[in-house]
Amino acid sequence: MRVSELTRLVIGSFEPGHGSKIGLLREKGKNKKQRALFVVYKLYDNLVAYLAHPKTLKFKKDPIFPIEKGTAISTDRVQRKLHQYCKKAGITERITPHVLRHSFATEWRVTQSKTEIYIYPSMQKVRLAMEKLPGVIFMY
Repeated sequence: MRVSELTRLVIGSFEPGHGSKIGLLREKGKNKKQRALFVVYKLYDNLVAYLAHPKTLKFKKDPIFPIEKGTAISTDRVQRKLHQYCKKAGITERITPHVLRHSFATEWRVTQSKTEIYIYPSMQKVRLAMEKLPGVIFMY
């Protein structure tokens, strides 16, 4: 996910209940194409707990990551926070959200190519299920 897409997420973007500990984050990506991203396991638990917290904003159009009531976190602030966390962790390389996005995509493709023979039937089922969701473009 691009950092600009992350900062535009609103409470209504999250759809829990697509299976046991499976949810979707629907967002408009590049060229206003709607995409659905799976939210699973620990991230699902954390997001559900966060949204249930009394101090979390509750309206569907409220930002998921606000800095104050009704105002979403900026891309610059996300980049500064990432820089702070990297510094605290002792990481000296220049890490940006864009670098993380591409690193994840590269690792995912490598893993996919190594395990494709085993996961292809599962990926085919996921693709068919995703195609049934209205207005969703499934990319893999």
